[in-house]
Amino acid sequence: MNSTVKGILIGAGLIVSLILIVLAAQSAKMLVTRAEVDIVPTNVRTSEVTERSAKVAWESKKESVGIVLYSQNSADLPPAGEYKELEAGQYRFQQAFEVKPATSHLVSLTFLSSNTTYYFKILVGKKIFDDGGIPFSLTTQPQISPTPTPYDCNLNMFKAKFGTADSAYDCNQDGVVNTRDYLYCLQNNRCP
Repeated sequence: MNSTVKGILIGAGLIVSLILIVLAAQSAKMLVTRAEVDIVPTNVRTSEVTERSAKVAWESKKESVGIVLYSQNSADLPPAGEYKELEAGQYRFQQAFEVKPATSHLVSLTFLSSNTTYYFKILVGKKIFDDGGIPFSLTTQPQISPTPTPYDCNLNMFKAKFGTADSAYDCNQDGVVNTRDYLYCLQNNRCP
């Protein structure tokens, strides 16, 4: 075999090898991309939002475990994309975890402040997801104050009025506030 033919065969072998390497790299990239698509959170939503808690739910095509990263300040959350080890104090956020892998995910956020907006992102594997470049958000309910009543049947309040003719505390309307008025209030949860 002459050297020209050898050179052509070696060149052809190198070209075929190069083509095979490129095809293998593209296949590996497609597999990684397909795996990433399978864990992307879809249909992200909140539910059961109260003054102190909320639930975050989403779906994924592949079973995975998600972590909700949340904070009152969106700047305290790491950027979306590839998760990197964080320097201490770089970001300040809280985390809520799932217990086991699932395709229908549900994470409870607890010990929240009332009437407060919280921003959150979802960490799955080594990827952080947000809502197209901005964090997801939810706002907790305002704290509900009990409706005040003119009398709360508080013994100390009644004691302070004992012996007086204060009509607001003279429940049995006998002209003097005493223990009977307090007992009437407790039994009827009101004073006439």
